[in-house]
Amino acid sequence: MKKFHIIINSPEISVREISALLETQLNLSPIRLSEAFRESKDNNTNLFSRLNKFIERGELIPSELTNELIEYKLENTRANGIQLIRYPRNKEQFLSVIEMLNRHDYTFEHLWYLTYKSLDQVIEFKKNKEKDDPYIKKFGFDDEYFRKRHQEHVNSYEDISSVVTDKSRITLIKMNYPPNVEELKKCITSFIK
Repeated sequence: MKKFHIIINSPEISVREISALLETQLNLSPIRLSEAFRESKDNNTNLFSRLNKFIERGELIPSELTNELIEYKLENTRANGIQLIRYPRNKEQFLSVIEMLNRHDYTFEHLWYLTYKSLDQVIEFKKNKEKDDPYIKKFGFDDEYFRKRHQEHVNSYEDISSVVTDKSRITLIKMNYPPNVEELKKCITSFIK
C-alpha cells in the first residue's frame, strides 16, 4: 500500500520545507488543491465544470467533489505516496478522504501540524519588524483577525487529531517566528530516520 501524509499549518508558516523533505526523503508527491483546481481548469475537464458551479454560487465544495479533485491528481502520481497540503480541514473531510484513498490502496501514515510557540511573539514581530512589508503598509495588520485565523487552524488540527487513534502518527511542531528552517529540518529528519 502507498502512504499519505497530511500537512496543516498556522497562518504565515510555510509548508514548503516540510513538503520538499517529505518529497525527497519519502518519495511523497505533494497535492495542493489550488494547483489541482487550476490544472483541471486548464485541461477544461468535466470536473472543473462541476467544481466551478459551486464557486460561482459562492458555496463550499462538497467533500465528495474535493475527493474527486484529489483522485484527479492521483492519476499522474508515480511516487510511493502523497502528501495532502492544507486539506482536510475537519474530521468529516478527514474520514472521507481516508475512505477514498483506501479505495486507491493508500493508507494514512502521518499528520503534521506546524504552529507557533507563541502567538503573541508572532503578532509582536509582525507589528514591529514587518511594518515596512508592502502588504502591511497598504492594508495594515489586524491582530484580532490574525488571532481568529490562527484559532481556526488550531480548531482544524484538534478536530482531525481527535479521530487519529494512534497518536504516534501525529507530529506537532511548535516554532519560533520567524521560523528557523534548520530547526524544522531537524525535527522532520528525526521522524524520517
